[in-house]
Amino acid sequence: MDLPDFNPFNFNVLINTFNEVYLITISSLEYVFATIFLIMGILLIYKQYFVRRRNVKIKLQYFSPVIPEYLLGLIYIFIAIGIYFRFLLNFIYFLSVIGGPPLIFYILNSLNISELGDALILYNSEWSELSNIQLFIMLIIGTISILGGISLIFGISVFIRKGLYGKKMIGVSSIIGGTITLIIIGISPGIKLLLY
Repeated sequence: MDLPDFNPFNFNVLINTFNEVYLITISSLEYVFATIFLIMGILLIYKQYFVRRRNVKIKLQYFSPVIPEYLLGLIYIFIAIGIYFRFLLNFIYFLSVIGGPPLIFYILNSLNISELGDALILYNSEWSELSNIQLFIMLIIGTISILGGISLIFGISVFIRKGLYGKKMIGVSSIIGGTITLIIIGISPGIKLLLY
């Protein structure tokens, strides 16, 4: 007597479930990061306001570099508002699509992976039209793109606040790592993931 085929591990259902949960998580984390940027911006401006008032009351004669800190606080607030209302994401996505597909899609296209299909078509298509494995690959590429952008923003903020010496090499290495990631992966998959 032959037993029926029973497959307790359906890969397609597992990938589909992962994609759905991951998209819900990313859409929630988007607003968490925007809130963190907003709080950091407000705290930077608030802190520098009281540092300036204390220096005036004590009449210290040294120059405190508060202008970059105010500017950094305003940039954080602008990024937070741009993420909340999506105008910044749409603008960055519009600028990134003008340049064409990132380098990673040409590399994936040269590998000839049958499940992936034509990677350049994958880049230009809507995510709702993709198969589960193609959407999974685009989610991974988009996540790496978001991490590269966060690394670049972190590196620039550390560099602005600390300069080039001491612990500033953390900022420089973050700028270099984020820039290389964004050159290879591009910013458009990450922005497309945030807009999805």
